[in-house]
Amino acid sequence: MYSVIIPTHNRPSTLGRAVRSALAQSLPPGEVLVVDDGSSPRVDAAEFVGGAIPVTVIRRDIPEGAPRARNAGLDRAAHPFVAFLDDDDEWLPQKMERQLDCLRRRPELVAVSCGRFLVSGPTQSLEVFSEQYSRRYFWYDNYFGSFSFLAVRIDERTCGLRMDADFPACQDWAYLAGLSERGPLGVVEEPLCRYYLQHGGPRITSGSSNRTRGLTRFCQQFQQRMPADARRWVEGRIHFLRARDEASLLRRWAHLPLGIALTLRCGLPLKRRLPTVARYTAEALIGFERMERIKHQIRRRWPSRI
Repeated sequence: MYSVIIPTHNRPSTLGRAVRSALAQSLPPGEVLVVDDGSSPRVDAAEFVGGAIPVTVIRRDIPEGAPRARNAGLDRAAHPFVAFLDDDDEWLPQKMERQLDCLRRRPELVAVSCGRFLVSGPTQSLEVFSEQYSRRYFWYDNYFGSFSFLAVRIDERTCGLRMDADFPACQDWAYLAGLSERGPLGVVEEPLCRYYLQHGGPRITSGSSNRTRGLTRFCQQFQQRMPADARRWVEGRIHFLRARDEASLLRRWAHLPLGIALTLRCGLPLKRRLPTVARYTAEALIGFERMERIKHQIRRRWPSRI
């Protein structure tokens, strides 16, 4: 049995889809915990009543953010496995069956992620990073992905681990780093989730200021574990993000050469490094949202499976 934790804040139009996808799993959950982080109007528990699977709404009158909402769900979870689902994403029907089968076959794993479809409007593209690649380059970027892809084994190794609410972004990567201190992470290398890029509200990762502060905090918190090469890559990304923030073209061009120089000197495979550096440069020059649309079109034509 497993628990599902869905934090939500003011997204009634997508919350129902997320909850329904959890209830429709081929291996049903033992419970679904919807953590209402100060939504207005509040989430109505009656909307989810009537099925065989209990759906509990945990109301928090004052919104404190997704990390604390997920922690509140973890404090209430009653089962030995926990899966997170963002209120604007959606699971495919066999997600949890595939992931729990992986966790049971491989007891050394503390958590397992999966591939995903990236959805933008009426189209979707495929993104799958192999377990080997995700582990090898873990400190360069979070290739395991967001909370919606993650299922966690709750045992003596992981039961005390919680989200760091001081991260303005990169909370999923920081949580995965904490998990990796307790045991290996795995991947089911097939798409089992739909990750919506457009949902009528901002994602925390789309704010360059939040992302800059999140990456900076990540480097500070895990500096003893990050290889120098990976740290150089992340510091280069920070320069690209600062270039995005700068209104002055002169200041923008002051950050761009530093970002390019640092990231080109890292150890990522060349076929991954060069397109990524080009994308970061384009984001700084033409904007994140426009580049996301272009990237999505490229992935539709050439799916990302590494």
